Amino acid sequence: MNRLFKKIQDVLTSNQQKFEAAGVLPPETLDVYLGQPVAPDDFEFVNPAIFFDYNIDYSQGVCYIYLHCLQDFGADTENFAQHQDDGLKYIDYLNVIKRCLNKIRPGKPFGVLKLHQDVPVTSEYYYYHQITLTCTIDPDYDDVDIYIDVPDVSAKLGDGRLRDHI
Repeated sequence: MNRLFKKIQDVLTSNQQKFEAAGVLPPETLDVYLGQPVAPDDFEFVNPAIFFDYNIDYSQGVCYIYLHCLQDFGADTENFAQHQDDGLKYIDYLNVIKRCLNKIRPGKPFGVLKLHQDVPVTSEYYYYHQITLTCTIDPDYDDVDIYIDVPDVSAKLGDGRLRDHI
């Protein structure tokens, strides 16, 4: 997952010109999701921010990537708002994120990222969107040796008395 997280960070930071072309600020904070939008006083971050989380279904070989996309809202968006276009920049921000990340190839063990869902989320402190991407994942791929070889500690006891062999 480290490789995938870093790939997403790299893609977003290397495409800052796309955010600027859309008239929105690029993400200032890119971090792993630890509940920041729910308890912002417990964390230090600057908006706009994107927080990364994931869920893997090994039996289906699918990885779900959740991007919690925060941005400070600008002007009002009501139909009578004088600066409605400025308020709608929030949608432009989300669209740039989706354009940057849809169909990227993070490398093994992940397949191509595909847009899956874009849903609003409300916390006590924020109204934001969670963009969900999916990709295949090879459940048998092992790029980090997380297993410890345990030596065979079985012993032939001969007469069956363990205390004589200790």
